[in-house]
Amino acid sequence: MENRTVDDLFAGYYGQAWHGYGGGRWQDRKNMDLYNPRSLPTLQPNGLSAHFSLNHDHETGWRPESAGHWKQEPIICRDPPCPRTDTPFSYVPTADTSIYAFLVQNWAFANNVLQANEGPSFVAHQYLIAGQSGGIAGSRSSPYAEAENPKQTSGCYPPGHHIASINMSLPVPSSGPLDDGHPISTCEEYQNTILDEIRAAQRGRALEDWQYIAYSDTSIWAAPLGVQHLWDQYNGDPNKAKEPFAVDPDAFNFVRNIARRRGRAPKPIRPFASLTYITPCEHESDHPELSLSDDGPQWLAWVINAIGESAYWPTTTIIVTWDDWGGFFDHVPSVPRVVRPPRNKYDNPNDPNEWGFRVPFIVISPYVKARGYVSNRMRSGFAYRSQSVILQYVEATFGLPALGTDDYQNGQRDGLRDVFDFSQSPLPYLPIATTFTPGPVGSCPPDRPR
Repeated sequence: MENRTVDDLFAGYYGQAWHGYGGGRWQDRKNMDLYNPRSLPTLQPNGLSAHFSLNHDHETGWRPESAGHWKQEPIICRDPPCPRTDTPFSYVPTADTSIYAFLVQNWAFANNVLQANEGPSFVAHQYLIAGQSGGIAGSRSSPYAEAENPKQTSGCYPPGHHIASINMSLPVPSSGPLDDGHPISTCEEYQNTILDEIRAAQRGRALEDWQYIAYSDTSIWAAPLGVQHLWDQYNGDPNKAKEPFAVDPDAFNFVRNIARRRGRAPKPIRPFASLTYITPCEHESDHPELSLSDDGPQWLAWVINAIGESAYWPTTTIIVTWDDWGGFFDHVPSVPRVVRPPRNKYDNPNDPNEWGFRVPFIVISPYVKARGYVSNRMRSGFAYRSQSVILQYVEATFGLPALGTDDYQNGQRDGLRDVFDFSQSPLPYLPIATTFTPGPVGSCPPDRPR
């Protein structure tokens, strides 16, 4: 999902009770650290369909906010001047987030999970498959790392699609200006991604190792296509349907295949891969200005229900996270204010493009240790973990080696171990009420009047 902090998505529940929990403040009951909108600065209610967005690039977004200068946040609205209610000090009303509340109440939430990098979507999605965006030894751009969104479409297109970079060889490059004089291509190349590692572990069984589902092969959220060898693999096959990267708007074909495993139809077109990434259409992404009301939660519930009600449920873990903070306020300071200078003590010393603000992180599994469990303290003893704990979890599950990037902070790899109890009987799946209906096959739903 896209562009939300923990406070923005959940602070509307401060002082309110979960349905069915018999009253009381749910954040106290669950030990979840939420911001109190009754204290200064006052948070404004802005729904998921907010008509404004916030600049959240590395240079003019993350850097001032990490120093506490939230009021410097550039605001982008349809009809300037933007009203005072268009502000990073926002929270989503509970009417839009009831599905997310249901997920946290009945499964698990990892608190104090920080965005793995300090920039916007393109870079964030690279970290989710590689734990880096270049700059680490062995990457194409070393010692420079991608830090911003490309100005055009992503992927390994002809020269001219460049992106501002960070020079990782500087002592504290995150505190200095981006190296616009040394732009690098949006096409990276790493020695390894988690997708390569799982393919090797699964011995290359076609279509069974990994799948990455996106609504478009030109989206900046289509992370594999920003990596040279994965781009070559996708574009070198005339029958792209055979590739693990799939253009599948709304994950329609994915859900249809899962349904076929329920005995309602013949054998699936393709199996459920060992590792699957799913990114939404824009209107179901929670991205400000792009999303429509609670379409994101409704779509997500539709996808999760398909998995939960399938034969795969007893052996599946679903992790839902948001790629970056989107410019929205979160009262927990980013790591640079907590442990710097001179460097994030949790990170890979070769990559100071770590970490950003808190993002929501929901774990849905038949083996969460308790319904409504909130993980606040890692077994490593660290107060924070980054989204790269997803990579750690995959590595631990399949016995994969560490990538040696953000998945390996100072030798500590907690891998979400405190969230699970694999000795217990699997918890039954609880269906989510949803009104979502997919659009036409092969296309995202059209923009609807607000």
